[in-house]
Amino acid sequence: LTKSHGWYAVGVEAVHVGDVLITSSPSVLQSFNDDKGTIIDSGTTDSYLPKAASVPFKKAWEQTTGRVYTNKLERYTYEGFLKLPLVTFTIAGDVQWSIRPESYMEAAKVKRKAGGVTSKGIIPFNISVPWQGLKSFTNRMYLDEPRGCVMGGNAMVNHDILFDIEAKRVGIARADCTYGGSDYVAA
Repeated sequence: LTKSHGWYAVGVEAVHVGDVLITSSPSVLQSFNDDKGTIIDSGTTDSYLPKAASVPFKKAWEQTTGRVYTNKLERYTYEGFLKLPLVTFTIAGDVQWSIRPESYMEAAKVKRKAGGVTSKGIIPFNISVPWQGLKSFTNRMYLDEPRGCVMGGNAMVNHDILFDIEAKRVGIARADCTYGGSDYVAA
């Protein structure tokens, strides 16, 4: 843990979108460690990356996916969804924390009306079961945190996060968090 402000902050050494390093600029890398730093916050649903990282993140996203990065509702085929990149943080101690698309993308029910399509709620989906046609998703990784970074609950999906307060450290391990009989699997 890198800060003494009460949050669980980790030092970020690099961030990749797919295979593209977005923190090659010292100022962009520093933006993950400024102010509160990169905090792990189980009380926050989504993840918020520093605003200073938005330009390289969006360029890497477009290079990797062929799509413009947005937090608006988008539609994907199963094959298109599988091409979405991992977002990988290298944190102090050379720990790789990869956030999978099924964690940062939220499946949404849509309601069609004369003015367009709007999200009508979250629906469960199982990434291991291919779907036909298009499915709607909203990206829940935002690029607007003024200083530092917040790794919310969606970054923790399928990871065990161990908070060791006395030793001032955090342990992160991949885990299978599927629930028997559930339609929701973020494998």
